Amino acid sequence: MTSKPGSVTSLKRLMNQVPTSSELATVLLDLNREKSERARAITLAALLDAALESAICTKLIPSILDKDVDALFKGRGILSSFSAKIEILTIPK
Repeated sequence: MTSKPGSVTSLKRLMNQVPTSSELATVLLDLNREKSERARAITLAALLDAALESAICTKLIPSILDKDVDALFKGRGILSSFSAKIEILTIPK
């Protein structure tokens, strides 16, 4: 199966979007119905990770360019790990 470059780009763009309140509520309601605690934990960790990234971008580096955000948060970027995001947000001002 081959993938189309446009669909991959669209999927990547979608993955980087912050969910709306109603989308988040839907996910949380679905999680409540989920029987697997593992699925709940993974989903909630992913949501928290996205929220931490959003908080960092909003509070600490509001004028950063998209390519620089990718360099920080994606792959082996300095803020790509869950623990690094928590640490940077807990540094006293």
